[in-house]
Amino acid sequence: MIRDRGYVFLFIFLLSAYALTFSSNITSSAIGEGDSKIALLNSFIGGGQVNVLPHRGVEGLFGKSYTWHEFGQNFFVLPFFLILKSLRLSGYPFFICNAVLTALAAVLLMKILIALGYGPRASLPTSVIYGLGTFAWFYAAKAPFEQPVAVFLLLGEFYYALKYILENRKRQYLFISAAFMGFGVLTKTEIALSAIPLAVLLWGGLGGVPERRRIFSGVFIVFFCLLIPFAAFYLFYDFIRFGSLFQTGYPRYVGPAFFKLQYLPMGITGFLLSPGKSIFLYSPAILLAMFSVRDFSRRVPRWAFRGICATVLVYFLFYSYWVDWHGDYCWGPRYLLLITPFLAMPLASLFERWKGLARGWKAIALAVLVISFTVQVMPAVSNYYLGIIMKYGWNDNNPSAARLRLGSEGSVALWQSFFRVKESPLINQFGIFADTARYAINKKSAPEIALNLSRRWPPDIFNALMRWAGLYRFDLWWAQAGAPGAYFWAGAFVLLFFLSLFGIFRELKRG
Repeated sequence: MIRDRGYVFLFIFLLSAYALTFSSNITSSAIGEGDSKIALLNSFIGGGQVNVLPHRGVEGLFGKSYTWHEFGQNFFVLPFFLILKSLRLSGYPFFICNAVLTALAAVLLMKILIALGYGPRASLPTSVIYGLGTFAWFYAAKAPFEQPVAVFLLLGEFYYALKYILENRKRQYLFISAAFMGFGVLTKTEIALSAIPLAVLLWGGLGGVPERRRIFSGVFIVFFCLLIPFAAFYLFYDFIRFGSLFQTGYPRYVGPAFFKLQYLPMGITGFLLSPGKSIFLYSPAILLAMFSVRDFSRRVPRWAFRGICATVLVYFLFYSYWVDWHGDYCWGPRYLLLITPFLAMPLASLFERWKGLARGWKAIALAVLVISFTVQVMPAVSNYYLGIIMKYGWNDNNPSAARLRLGSEGSVALWQSFFRVKESPLINQFGIFADTARYAINKKSAPEIALNLSRRWPPDIFNALMRWAGLYRFDLWWAQAGAPGAYFWAGAFVLLFFLSLFGIFRELKRG
């Protein structure tokens, strides 16, 4: 078995990678409404208020504006906000919490696989691939969305429910699992749907026990009682903002009819096959995991496999029939990040039987993993925001250019754009990376790059790109700062990265 220090090495290894590729672009705070979340924290800390300026929210009680996010999306940023504010830092650095929680989520993933019977040589590489071989890397380091927080909380809920089953039904694990669910609902309302796969997991895990119904009833009572204060706070927060216990900010922001069954075919197809949002394109390692599902189902307890499948299906279908299924403006299928660690779990079976694989299969698997890593590196080191500009054609003179060209939310024209290769930020990112590298090597290549872009894109997109020419460089905070102090801290993270990597190999050798 791996020692606790193995989990520490994994955490430091991933956190160092995220810290080295952390964004410093002001655009990163705009994506994901990061600026609105920071405005709410400033209002809350400064005067105990939860309202923001009108352009940063939606209208609520007394003519004031409020963000449409759940309060938990700010709760987990708050400690980092207070620390970094005391250091007189501002903007996107507050969202280093996403890097911390993504690294912790990878640790939880490893713990789940260990609990399911896998050894460290199977569970640790799987966790590393989740952290650096899926688009979890992007959301840890580049955009202040709330999905990394939700992933951590959902995995924590699942892990402690698993511990409750495997360790003789110790009640404290139920309390912790319920707490994770409560904080999850405060962060993303749809975490409440995890009650379905959790019930599948617990009911199946108590199989063979004569008093199963009685035990399950007790579990239900524990969860119900512990979730009451979280639910009360959730409803109270909506009441003081919008005057109703059941009125959230999302209908006011997106519109009243953002769930329709007719959206389902487009959402499913888009998540699986579209050049703009396919999870298999943005995280090819997941495709590799799909080929190990059969072995995984035989290796883990049947009740655990059913709980994992239920988690994937519930959220995949839920997000597929949402008008905003694509989650733009963002990188890849943002909403599916919630189930990405569950989709990556079968990789553990692949690594467990790695020595017995034929050389050809090993070569194919390694090629897919290298491609998956490369896909994550592109937006991690170069400016992903340019790819979004290329698609939506934002500019100061016409802020509605995207809607004029692609249509409104839910329109066929907008949905079709995700199926056009030219509109894919992923495909464009390779060109952005190449141009960024050329510009970094030789500044004289800038006019040539500009000429190439002017031929490929409409004038509004080209003009927007040129305004961001100052950001047409590697999006690494220490490289953009160019100061001795920045290089010192970058060197410290590089040292931590390699020391933790050495520690990981030592633990694997020992295990």
